[in-house]
Amino acid sequence: MLACQSFAHEEAGDYLAAEPVGRRAIELDPGDLWAAHAIARVMESQARRSEGIDWLTTLSPHWEGSHNLQHHLWWHCALFKLEHGDPAATLELDDTRFRNLAAPLTVASPDVYIDGQNAASMLFRLQRLGVDVGQRWEKLADKAEARIGDCVSALA
Repeated sequence: MLACQSFAHEEAGDYLAAEPVGRRAIELDPGDLWAAHAIARVMESQARRSEGIDWLTTLSPHWEGSHNLQHHLWWHCALFKLEHGDPAATLELDDTRFRNLAAPLTVASPDVYIDGQNAASMLFRLQRLGVDVGQRWEKLADKAEARIGDCVSALA
């Protein structure tokens, strides 16, 4: 409940209320992905990039065995790194954390729409900055092609 409350405050732009509630949720359960996400978004909204990287990497050992929201948390970490001007580190996280097609979680659930959204939004950002993203668009297109006509999610 604390994680949900934190995320609701963050979504409403009340960062001063969101952060302590989210941190309390993490104190109770360091593996609470939603609380980690709410605080990462607070830090993103406040341009606290270095702190965001530290926040996520410190919590990441608690994510093992969890669901694919951990990919989205790594995407946030990559976003912080990109905003720091480190596209190489961003691409490394794309390959090893939030879009690693060989990772057990991805193999078990290879077609989770948010994973595709994470990848597409990061590739778009990188490409707009003139970064060579290699064959990553092609790999993503292969997954996306199978979803043509899939109307389950308006965001997919």
